[in-house]
Amino acid sequence: MDVGKTCHFVVLAKVGKYTHVVYTEKIENSRAQPATPKVLDRVTYFKVTRMCIDAGPDLTLVNQLVDARPFISAVVYVRSIKGIAIYEEKEEGRVINADRTKTLSELLGKHNSGEIRYPMNEDVKEEVFAHLATTKKIRERSADGSMIERFIKTKSEDHWVHALNYGNIAAMASDYCSGQLIPDTDLSFSSASTGAIPPLKVCGRSVL
Repeated sequence: MDVGKTCHFVVLAKVGKYTHVVYTEKIENSRAQPATPKVLDRVTYFKVTRMCIDAGPDLTLVNQLVDARPFISAVVYVRSIKGIAIYEEKEEGRVINADRTKTLSELLGKHNSGEIRYPMNEDVKEEVFAHLATTKKIRERSADGSMIERFIKTKSEDHWVHALNYGNIAAMASDYCSGQLIPDTDLSFSSASTGAIPPLKVCGRSVL
């Protein structure tokens, strides 16, 4: 989940080699209407077993969620991780340091190869794809003269990109069991704006 005045919440489910985006919602987060209760309701409903959220900017929300469930971790983007790993868990899993460039490369690689299956709702898909289109990888020379890669955004809106990236980090940090969340065959996935909860057949617990 990407954290802000509007939180971008996604539920992912791993089915075979594919990652399905089974639910998306924009959740208001304000003093008058803090997001914590609604997020935890969704976490309970979908039987989420691993969740990664933005480490900021709302530290109160982040701390409340991390304290509320042992499987919720705050993700801090860093420039690099030692060795070949692209993320590392800290503070007994409460915090995950993630290499921003490598994790986004991992996510966009799955997107470009078709391994991420998006909602049937065209409004949702159009908005998610618009955010993905703003994320570009560039190569440039560092201070020591070596070539480095990094991602930039070409427009201001990229919230769904990071919501999906945090979900993908949660997937990498999870131990999948044999059961999966299987959407109804005739399920039309919910709109990011409506927040309606779809009917689901749930088996096992591999929901992220």
